Parts: sequence; C-alpha cells; structure tokens
Amino acid sequence: MHTHSMRRFLCVLGVCLLLTTGATPIHAADPDPAPAAPTPIMAFDEVKVGMKGYGKTVFHGSEVEPFGFEVVSVISDSSAQRGTVWVICSDERMMRSGPVQGMSGSPMYVWEEGEEGTIGEGGRLIGAFAFGYSDVNVCLVGVQPIEYMREVGDRALEEDLDEAQVSQVPPGTMQRSIVALETAAERVGASEQARSGLLRMQELMSHSPQLKPTQTQAEALASVQVPAGLATGGDVVPMHLPMSVGNAQTAEFFAPLLAPAGIAARSSPITSVAGKPPSNVDPAKVKLEPGSVLSIPLAYGDMDVNAAGTVTDVLPDGTVLGFGHAMNSVGSSRLPMASGYTHFVVSRDSISFKLASSLDIVGSIVRDEASAVAGVGDIAFISAPVNIQVDLPAQPTRNYSYHAVDHFLLTPNIVALLASSSLNAVQGTPILHTMHATGTMTFTGGRTFELDSLIPGQGMNGLMFDMLPPMIALMQNPFEPLKLESADLTIKVEEGIHMASMVSASLDQRVAKPGDTVQVTLTLQPFDGPAFTRTLPFTLPTDLTEGEYQLLISDADSYSYRMIASRPDLANIDDADQLLRALQTIADVDPRGIYVGLPLQRQGIAVGGQAMNDLPSSRAMVLASTASSTTMPFPRFVESAYPADQVISGELFLPLRVVPDQP
Repeated sequence: MHTHSMRRFLCVLGVCLLLTTGATPIHAADPDPAPAAPTPIMAFDEVKVGMKGYGKTVFHGSEVEPFGFEVVSVISDSSAQRGTVWVICSDERMMRSGPVQGMSGSPMYVWEEGEEGTIGEGGRLIGAFAFGYSDVNVCLVGVQPIEYMREVGDRALEEDLDEAQVSQVPPGTMQRSIVALETAAERVGASEQARSGLLRMQELMSHSPQLKPTQTQAEALASVQVPAGLATGGDVVPMHLPMSVGNAQTAEFFAPLLAPAGIAARSSPITSVAGKPPSNVDPAKVKLEPGSVLSIPLAYGDMDVNAAGTVTDVLPDGTVLGFGHAMNSVGSSRLPMASGYTHFVVSRDSISFKLASSLDIVGSIVRDEASAVAGVGDIAFISAPVNIQVDLPAQPTRNYSYHAVDHFLLTPNIVALLASSSLNAVQGTPILHTMHATGTMTFTGGRTFELDSLIPGQGMNGLMFDMLPPMIALMQNPFEPLKLESADLTIKVEEGIHMASMVSASLDQRVAKPGDTVQVTLTLQPFDGPAFTRTLPFTLPTDLTEGEYQLLISDADSYSYRMIASRPDLANIDDADQLLRALQTIADVDPRGIYVGLPLQRQGIAVGGQAMNDLPSSRAMVLASTASSTTMPFPRFVESAYPADQVISGELFLPLRVVPDQP
C-alpha cells in the first residue's frame, strides 16, 4: 500500500470541514476500493489494424455503457517516441455524435486478432479515447496507449503531498493570458470603455521592461491562433474537457481563456452552469471505475463549476488514470478529483460534448502530463472562499458563497465566472444600467487588492476586464506567483447610465504667464439629461518656460495612460509587491473625475527606474544623451483632478501659449 493512503482519513475529514463553510452540492467521500489485480493490457506494438473491441463511457446518468470500434491504423511515430492507435466507432450513438468532449479517458479494449468477442466483455486494455476531429462525418478517434499513461501513474506515487506546492508558472504565461483576454474582448465585441481595465494593464506592461514580452515571446504570441468558433476546426486535437459556463456570449468570452488549461468553454441553458445532479442520485453509490465520469471541481458551494472527462483505469495501489491527454501539462498538479454524473450528450455538427456535474470529491489529481492525468485518494488541493453579494433593481439583496480551487491559470477565470453567474442567477441587468463593483481580493501573505469599479452600460464585460487583469498579473507574474486566499465582492446595479461625455472646452485666456491660474470651461453631456458646464481653475507652475503648450482635459483612462508614462517608479517592477502597488495605484484612479494635464517641454530622466527630479537641466541633458539601458527619458506633466458625480468620458485639447513674466 503506498504511503499516501496513510493520510486519507485525516485528509477526507479535513475536506469535510472545508465544505461545511458554505452550502455545496459536492460531498467528501472515502476513496473507492482499489482492484486486487491490474487490468490486463495489450501493448502498443501488439495492436493490429482490423482488431475489434469496445470502449466504456457514461452517456447518461452514472451507468457505464460499452460502444464498439475497429482499429483502422497504428501510427508508431505520431510524436517523439510516442504512437497513437486510430479507431472508428461503430456504435450508433457515436456515429451520430462523432467524437465527444468529455469522453477523454474512456478505456478502450480489444480482443485478440480474429476473436469474435461480445461488446462489453473480455479483451485487453489498449489505452484511452483521447483525440478526435471536428467537422467530420465519421467517428474517428485517436487512442492514447496505456503504457504511457501508467508511467504517469508511477510518477504520481512519487509526489510529496506533505510539501506545499509552489506554483510553477512557465515563462510568458502572464503575457499569453493577457493576449487571450484581448482575444476574448474581440470575440464578444467589447467596447473600448468596457475593456478599459485591460487597456490599462497593457499600457503598464508596455512601459515595464520586466513585464513587456521579449522579442521571442512577442513573436510566439503573434503566432497564437485562437479558433473563431467554440469548436476547433478540422484538425486533430485532444478532446478538451467540456465546462459549462453559462449563455453563448459567456462561452465565447471564456473560450480563449480556458483553452490553455485544456478546457472547452460550452454554453448551457439560460445562464446556468451544469449544477447539481437530479435529487434521486445517491453520490455514495457512484464510484470511480473504468468508464465512469472523472470530474474536476473547480468551484463548489452555491454552484458547481467543473470540467469532466472519463476514468481510464484504477490501479491496485488506488491510483486513478484518466483523460488520455493533459489538461495543461504542468507536471505536478493539485486539483480536486471527483466522481460525476452525465446529464446528457449534446450532439453537434462541429464537435459534441457532455454536460456533467460533480458528485463526491474522492481525492486529488497530482500529475498532469501529455499522456494522462493521475489522481490519488489524498485531499492535496487548496481552495479559497469567494463571497459575492448582488444587488439588482427591484430584487432583494442576495449573497452567494463558493470555494474556488487554487490554480495559477484557472483561478482568475473561475472567480470571474462566479461573479458573472451570481449576477445573472435571477435576472439580467437592465439595458440601461450602471454597475458598481467593490471588494477585496486577498493573496499570499495577506496582500490585498481593492476593487472599486464603476461601469456604465457595459454589463459583465466591464467587470470582467476590471477583475481579470490584476488577478492574472498577481497569480502569473514572473517574480512570485501569488495564491488567492479569499475574495469578497459586492456588485450593485442601478437603473440608468450614470455617465457624461465631454462635448467642448475653452480657456478664458489663450496666453498666460508662469504662475497664472487659467479657467477651463468644460461642457458635459449626460446620457439622459441636458448639457451643463463646469469651470475648472488650473494653476500654471511658476517655473514654466515660455513656449507653445497643449492643455489636456481627459477622463480617467487617458489620465491613467499619462500617469503610467510619467511615473518610471510605477513601471519599474522587480517583485510581486511592486507589481501589486502599481496595479492598485492604477485601479485607484476614480472614473468619476475630470483630469487636466499640462505636458512640460523638458523631459524627465529616470536612472534605474527612479525619477531624478532635482537634476539641473545641464546634467539632465547629459544623462539623456547617455547610451545606457538604465537611463531613460520620460514625459513630465503637471496634473490637477476635479471630482464629478458620475463617470466622465472623453478627451479634449486646448492650445496655450506661455510668455515670460515681464519685470
């Protein structure tokens, strides 16, 4: 018996206590009994074209059912020192649906050459249902050989589950996620106003040498192609795990964000995710066995968010093998492993998928490799409480409690999905509305990020782009990837668009002297009211040199871009704390503000990321001409902010001539 089993009772008890912190459809259960002997296998080099056999999976409910197939090809070099068996499924259901996302891992058995077997009986295990083509008229399936999968099982036993897992974030992950978020914005047609949080993040990255993609990364990111639709096109692909995320627009949004984690975002009825199984289902009677649903609960509590595949094999030591391919191929992993229930198979012309729910958490996925995932009966994953309060017009205040599982790629997206699902659980937002989202997200070491977003008329899009960039940056940064410890959010929606646009502006004088106060008259047009004017006094610096200037009157977004460009200390980021400070500073810019800025003629000089503000002009000119990677010029501005009672949108420019003060 492997050493992991000695801790199972205490681990299961621990997750029971964890789950009682909020209502949840998921139970914690003892690991299922392991088989006495290993399943007989047929090695890859024994498999021959023409052999027949059957696979096992769950088409509906929790009953494992067989389906027939015939081997059509054995490719020994489909990848380096790896081969693939290709089969055509003859089962009527499979011929109708084609390859099905959620069947990944379905065990495939063959009889001896020439043997006439009975479907569902006998045979030897050759591997797992793993690959498929979309947009095809035959159910052609690639099978991952079982030998490769069992190697992953061996490595699962070597995992030290007593040692806390440190997130191993591959280089460039944060940059790839931001590109995926940009793709998501394009897919849902998010306006520039809705994606302002993303644009601010991209501006910060463009000014930060430590966050800006290297040339190699930029070339790789430019070559990343994300499918236009929810299905992958006609190329062979691993059968990504389906995850129900809500309506079609929500699925469009999350598809490029979840794809790098091996998950296919799928739409489901109305705005729901898969949710609980029917009330007559007894989770205790559903065991992890070859062909059963293998669910990965990513959030649980008032809603079940899961990705689901199939169990391939259960080894005598209790190790569970599944999927026949990676989720995101990170090697060491810590995700929940649960039994599951299939509601139904959605048959589509492009690529079909299962809609499934989690039942009992029975252990943890501890290895995630190219050929399989492997799980053990220990509770080795961690999760963070997520509490969301929603206030909608003409509705009572509703509070939702969840736990989101820790994963550097998935957690930001899961928390965003929980916010979206909570907001839309009872009704959608009014067409004309303003959303105010506030909250605290706590990360490793008690570090906190305070969210305060005011978003007129953008629905969930605006909130997604304000929430996701800082979470992605903090959990995927190249310095010290942080873990989410908790999130507490309040989302309040009011009827009406609380926003005013800049229409025109004028100065009381076109020529001024250093130290003068000029009066800016700004005309604003509210969304649903008459235009009005604001007078904004702006005092010029006493040491302003003579010349032609442009006075900038702008909203919070434009001000944020100027601030990032003119604050080298903000973009000079060398650790997670400096990153958090920069993100919070940018997030704290109030959208209910009017910002007047005056660009100065003399640029500033930063050495090692620190502004040298007190340098004589002659010394500054010498440094500016120095060819050094540590010496950088930056634009300088004089700024004044004026509070408003609604979100301000727009940017205007006013010419101003400064003449010397006559003695």
